[in-house]
Amino acid sequence: MGEVLLDKQSQDADAMAESEAVKRALGVVMLLVLGAAAYLVMHTLRLLWPARYAIGALVAAGEVAFFVLWCRRYTQLNTQPDVHAPAHVDSMRLFDRFVSLCYSLPDGVDLETYLSAWFRGARVDEIMRGNMEELMAYGFWYKSRQEMAAEGMGHVPGAMVDELEKAFEHQFPGGS
Repeated sequence: MGEVLLDKQSQDADAMAESEAVKRALGVVMLLVLGAAAYLVMHTLRLLWPARYAIGALVAAGEVAFFVLWCRRYTQLNTQPDVHAPAHVDSMRLFDRFVSLCYSLPDGVDLETYLSAWFRGARVDEIMRGNMEELMAYGFWYKSRQEMAAEGMGHVPGAMVDELEKAFEHQFPGGS
């Protein structure tokens, strides 16, 4: 029994020594690779040193070109088009589907979580009826309340909020 235990210990010691030897060999290889890379970088820099101003000018010109193109694209992506509503949308049908979903959910809608996302983290008791009317006008009709009033539909956002108050079982305080 004692011999088996000694044999097992010597095997473990041999395996550990072999593992350490492999680690040392990998360390030496890594040092050689890093040394070769450093040599190549230094040699390349020595070769390019006479052209350093031209290379600097090219890099600077590339950065300026990228900035100009990026600014143009950024402006294009952040410009809201004049007409951004879908071509074919039945806003009242979509709203009715949303309200029926609110009624059909077993636990209802977590009003705090749902509305907080639309109003940048505001608590539900801070959201006014006018804010909800603006959300309904924009979210379902892609218009402002003023645009809806100009089209003779000024009462629609208020009626939508009335339906939501019933579905959510929550009254929004007056105001905007």
